Amino acid sequence: MDEELDPEAEEYKVVFEDYKPPSRDAIYLPNYITYLVIAAAIVITVLYAIIGHLIKDLIHDLTGLQCGSALFRHEIGYVLGQMQHEASVPQLSAALARQEENAMVRHECAEALGSIGKESCLQALRTFLGDEERVVQESCEVALDMHEYENSDQFQYADGILKLQGAQS
Repeated sequence: MDEELDPEAEEYKVVFEDYKPPSRDAIYLPNYITYLVIAAAIVITVLYAIIGHLIKDLIHDLTGLQCGSALFRHEIGYVLGQMQHEASVPQLSAALARQEENAMVRHECAEALGSIGKESCLQALRTFLGDEERVVQESCEVALDMHEYENSDQFQYADGILKLQGAQS
C-alpha cells in the first residue's frame, strides 16, 4: 500500500487518445431525451383525439336542446357557444328555427352560432334577422357581428368607442 502511484504507468494511459470533441454547432441529444420527446408527442396526440371524441359525444348528447327547462336549454346553448365546435351548428340552428321555443333559448342559440363563426352558421342567422321576436332579431344582428369578428384579425370585439375616437382625430 505504500507504493507510489506512477502516472506514467501503462494502466493510467488515456484510452481514447485520438478523441476530438464535436463542433459547437453540433448538438447531440441523448437517446433517452429523444424517446421522451417522442413519448410526450404520442401522449399529447392520443389525449387530443380522446378529448376531441369526448367533446363530439358531449355535443351530441346536449344538442338536442329539447330536454329540461328553458333555463337549462338556454345554458346548453351558452356552453355550446363557448365550446365553438362546428358539430353543434345543426342543432343550434334547429333550436333557433323552432318558433315555439322560448325566446331566450333562441337568443342564446343565435349568439352561440355567431361565436362559432363558421360559414355554416350564416344562413340560419340571416334567416332569422326578420323574426317576430325582437330579442331573436337583435340577437341575430349581434351574432352576425360576432361572426364577422371571429373571422377577422381584430384584437378586441367591442371596440366601437375606439373606432369613434379614431374617426374624430
